[in-house]
Amino acid sequence: MVDVIQCRLILLLIVMGTISGCRSYYALEDFGARHYRAVSEQLGLEVTRLPSDTTFRRILQKLDFQTLAIQFEQWVNSTFTLETGEWVAIDGALH
Repeated sequence: MVDVIQCRLILLLIVMGTISGCRSYYALEDFGARHYRAVSEQLGLEVTRLPSDTTFRRILQKLDFQTLAIQFEQWVNSTFTLETGEWVAIDGALH
């Protein structure tokens, strides 16, 4: 069973992996293997075990995407202030 903290970390990896171009459970597993430790350390979490492709699949199948989208939008709106016509680059490029 995945605990709440690990689940949040996996959701973060899903968002980061998707932004980075991951389009399969195996790609997410590979992304997680490459970045899990660094992300865990940045968040001050202890790395216990890496999520597998089946863990990503299980979490994504149970996820309510509508609720996630609403919560993500609320977080973005409370964290960032954009002027009309201003864009945010999520790929690291400056345009």
